Amino acid sequence: MAAVAAPAGGYLPDADVADVLVLVDGEQARVLGASGELTRQPTVDPSRPLFSLPTASGEPLDGAAVSALRDRAVLASAAQLVGASQHLLDAAVAYAKTRKQFGREIGSFQALKHQLADLMLAVEFARPLVYRAAYSLAEGKTTASRDVSAAKVNAAQAGEHAARTAIQVHGAIGYTDELDLQYWLKRVWWLVPYWGDAIHHRARVAAAVIDDADTARTP
Repeated sequence: MAAVAAPAGGYLPDADVADVLVLVDGEQARVLGASGELTRQPTVDPSRPLFSLPTASGEPLDGAAVSALRDRAVLASAAQLVGASQHLLDAAVAYAKTRKQFGREIGSFQALKHQLADLMLAVEFARPLVYRAAYSLAEGKTTASRDVSAAKVNAAQAGEHAARTAIQVHGAIGYTDELDLQYWLKRVWWLVPYWGDAIHHRARVAAAVIDDADTARTP
């Protein structure tokens, strides 16, 4: 089991149970053995413990390995976002069937139906992009990096939409520790910028599209 530190955060998730630690710094990375000198750090998501990085040296990875590692980490983040978004959608729908206002279940209100329908579309549009990215990586397609970035952008959008809608449907109780909803919200908020935010990945998609267009025009 490997724990990988994202470039922006600099902390290792789940490093206490990992066999190998991988530290990423820009386009470079190095591999360490499991270290007993980890220090746990506070995090918005208590179900995903973070640890500060050890200072020990390690074996460097080559550029191709670093690129592949980053793409797989981005894909894993996107896949988790889709799963968390689906759970938040399911939780919101279930709660809308039981919570009552003005003597009726809130799920019967048309405005709320529209919100939930829009969220369902966001999740369903993000899901096939994650599948495509996984296929591209597994098959070694030249479009893998572009597909991974496209998946992360859409999965992050779905995650933010799901978190916002779930809070609106649950009302004030959604902010409390009384519900497990908080853990899913915090996981989404943690994953959205993880391994690159939407601006970064849109730029990667745009660069890939422009490169493809330039190649197609080359005689």
